[in-house]
Amino acid sequence: MAVHCIDMDQSLPFSMSSESLFITCSSCGAAVHRNAQVCACGVKAKRIRPLWKWLVGGGLAIVIINILAPTSTPQPQADPATEVTLAYDWRAKAGGMVMEADFTIKNETANAIKDVQILCTHFSKSKTRIDSNATTIYQVIAPQENHIARNVNMGFIHTQAVTTSCRVKKFSRA
Repeated sequence: MAVHCIDMDQSLPFSMSSESLFITCSSCGAAVHRNAQVCACGVKAKRIRPLWKWLVGGGLAIVIINILAPTSTPQPQADPATEVTLAYDWRAKAGGMVMEADFTIKNETANAIKDVQILCTHFSKSKTRIDSNATTIYQVIAPQENHIARNVNMGFIHTQAVTTSCRVKKFSRA
């Protein structure tokens, strides 16, 4: 198949309403028909695919990958915080601006634990969450044992806090 370059300055031998059938040679600058393999100067013609072809091709590739990819169902993981229970009593000090709490931490795991992080969330009379405080109890707690931490200063709280919910956020194995 013979393919010729056409100089854009010359008039075409036939009438054509669109120049989209031609690309510009990157080497000599001549117009090359979109289906041409090489330009008359010998440089391989670069084809630029329309955006919609890239999008359709990419979408099709994603669909095929999702069909062929092995599916795995995630196995339920035990929440480590449920293995450590927390009982607490709290009070507002310093004119209602500071939270002080007593915590009883029970280690129901088979291993010793340490560095138990406790998160307390505070709510107003309207049950709106307004504040939270966190602390870490830096103690080693043996398996199946309790640790009592008294008068723990949790820091400042909003003066409109009337209820608090505390939970074990995380801990480390000792």
